[in-house]
Amino acid sequence: MPDSTADPISGGGFIKGLDHIPQICGVPGNVFLQGQTYTAAPC
Repeated sequence: MPDSTADPISGGGFIKGLDHIPQICGVPGNVFLQGQTYTAAPC
């Protein structure tokens, strides 16, 4: 969540503010792997 919506992105492309770990339902271990295709599922 950015600290300020007026200036949310740092020079490196990261959000200025709190980091949150998203929960992705229907993905084994809640981890995306490169080269895989996933379908959204209910939690």
